[in-house]
Amino acid sequence: MDGFTNVVHQLGSGDSTPGGKHLLAGPEWDGQRPEGFVDVLRVPTNLTWLVPRSFLAPTPESRPRALAVLGQVGAYPLSENRPGLRGFDRSRCRRTPYIRRE
Repeated sequence: MDGFTNVVHQLGSGDSTPGGKHLLAGPEWDGQRPEGFVDVLRVPTNLTWLVPRSFLAPTPESRPRALAVLGQVGAYPLSENRPGLRGFDRSRCRRTPYIRRE
C-alpha cells in the first residue's frame, strides 16, 4: 500500500506473481532493475506499507506451513542486498486471537 493506504501491488500465488525478489521503488528512485530481481514495483509515495499474510486452514499442520510461507516474505534496504534469496525468522509470530481453537 502507498502512504494513502491505496493498494498499489498485490503479490502472491493468488495473483499469479512469480516468486523471487521484488524491488519497491518510491517516486524519486531512478534506476534499472538490479540483477537477481524479478521486477521493480513502483510506489507513488515514499511511505509504503507491507502487509505479508498467509492463510490458515483449521488443521494442526496448517500453522507450520503458514509460518514457512511467511518466512519467505520480508523487506530490507537495497544496500543490504546479496545474491540469492533470503529467509526471515517468523518463529516469534504471535497467534492471531481471531483463530477459533477447538
